[in-house]
Amino acid sequence: MPFGAGVARTTLLLAIAGMMLGAVPSTGAPQRLSGPSPLAGECPVNDRTLVYGQFGAAEELEDESDVAVHPTDPARLAAAWVQDSGSGIVVASSRDSGQSWTRTVVEGLSLCTGGSSDRVIHPRLVFDDGGTLYLAASPLDGFWPDPRSASSHIAVTSSTDGGRTWAAVVLVDEDAGAAPALNDFHPPTTEPGSPGVVSIMWAREEAVAHQLVFSRSTDAGRTWTHRPVEGPVPGGLTAAKLVAHPDGTLIAVVNDASVPGFFVGGTPAASVAPTPLRVIRSTDLGETWTQTAELDPSSSTQWAAAAVTGGGTVHVLWRSRDDTGAEVFRHVRSTDAGATWSEGTALPRGRSAPNAPLPTLAASGERLALLAFEAADPAETDPVATILGSDADHRVDIRLATTSADGRWTWSSLATTDRGAHYLGHFAGLAGAPGGFVSTFVLGSPQAVHGPVDLFFVRVPHRR
Repeated sequence: MPFGAGVARTTLLLAIAGMMLGAVPSTGAPQRLSGPSPLAGECPVNDRTLVYGQFGAAEELEDESDVAVHPTDPARLAAAWVQDSGSGIVVASSRDSGQSWTRTVVEGLSLCTGGSSDRVIHPRLVFDDGGTLYLAASPLDGFWPDPRSASSHIAVTSSTDGGRTWAAVVLVDEDAGAAPALNDFHPPTTEPGSPGVVSIMWAREEAVAHQLVFSRSTDAGRTWTHRPVEGPVPGGLTAAKLVAHPDGTLIAVVNDASVPGFFVGGTPAASVAPTPLRVIRSTDLGETWTQTAELDPSSSTQWAAAAVTGGGTVHVLWRSRDDTGAEVFRHVRSTDAGATWSEGTALPRGRSAPNAPLPTLAASGERLALLAFEAADPAETDPVATILGSDADHRVDIRLATTSADGRWTWSSLATTDRGAHYLGHFAGLAGAPGGFVSTFVLGSPQAVHGPVDLFFVRVPHRR
């Protein structure tokens, strides 16, 4: 059966199944979003695809996600996830606040979906103010069994009907003239009041030095301009989510959190060198950048995030440790579009769960939410057991910290699950919505019914 015909049939069946799921509970109970694999039987079998079977690739295995809310019609939602260990990307769209969903496979991203890459990972979604939905993802070649042979692209496509149909895929790195490399993309960013404008900050990773690049499109992702980020930042950068302030300022958090010598000498390095965590900003649409803060002088984290609340305050959180060595989230804010920053405060947390998504930050009005994946059995502290994946580390607590009207943080648990030995993905979804937040994440036993893990959607109202 041709690929397109199989996907069309499966999409229709999954749409009907989605309508049978019923209304989304308003109390935050997780709702299963994924179903039987729409790629089953569709993928070509060759030497390139067979090698992945030895490294955990399997049908009915979802492993990361994102979610977005339409800016002027919040009943319209979109969620994207990696299907079958990277065989393709599925997007579920809803026009009734999540009571029913239509599921579509995005074509042109992988061998299984009419593209040329072995696998595709890291789906990220965002709407612009005109209602165009953007999907960015990483088509990946190589990596298994030898990561030194890997290369990846930054693929972008757009949808004008909320995710049911998609434009032709554009490879941003190829458009920039980059040779094959591990190109580490970061989530697409749209600008308030500028429909059709979307930007991506990405790092081209090479043997001894990296180059941070700012790419911007003003025609909904069809064509792009590209500028290297120079001046206040060193080579070898990675970046947190780029955010756009309502006054047009662009703000990003950057640090040299790459693995030194990853492709040098025939053996990947085993650790990340601590380096400063910095804030940079641009007031001329990315042509020039200046450093405005050094948040952490010696950060070994590969994660930090930024979000802008309704009144224009910029918030940055990152993983750190307090004086006792306990893990905390540091939180700073700026009320002048990133020019100056407040003293940091610490948000206590448990122990990070291994092989689980990085924390995710989102804003809803003046409220913030932070989604984090914690070890459900924090007493397990043996580093060898952690590396090998002990039974204790298989249990994951999906926790959400939210701010109240007076700005105080409170943690709550959305679900606890046993992931087994399965990777839950690099990202999970979190977005602001009127009156609260929406989130997508993968759960294993006992919640999963379609294979070892399923993708879930949850709505969480604001706390008083």
